[in-house]
Amino acid sequence: MAVAIVLLILGVGGTLLLAHGVSQSPPASLTQHSWKLKAFTFGGHPEALLPKVSITLTFMGQNQISGEDGCNSYGANYTVSQGRLHLDHSYETLVACLPASVMQQEGNYIQALEQVTTYEIGPTGLLTLRDDSGQVVLQYSPVPPA
Repeated sequence: MAVAIVLLILGVGGTLLLAHGVSQSPPASLTQHSWKLKAFTFGGHPEALLPKVSITLTFMGQNQISGEDGCNSYGANYTVSQGRLHLDHSYETLVACLPASVMQQEGNYIQALEQVTTYEIGPTGLLTLRDDSGQVVLQYSPVPPA
């Protein structure tokens, strides 16, 4: 969902003197492809990613995210503004997975994702998500188109 802000300045009698519009859509750089998790921090400590477990994130143009967190699917609504990222109304499927370490990583990942407040895409294409303190919480690499 794009947000449009329009400023209209009307003269006496309702004559339009000036119109200026600003649109706030998700940046194309977020939505142009999916992202694969490369690193994350949980509880202030780096979390080792399990081998053969892929965690993904996709920003869709309708201000929704979706992804796979190793076992289950998840999603949420999101808004972006000047490098700030806000997620809300999150959901997750509830399939039990083995080994238990997959479920543990999945829970830690979702909790880390809920802490995100800012994002940036670096010159190498790495997507970095940070919390309110500026600490790196999640880092993703772009997934090449299939």
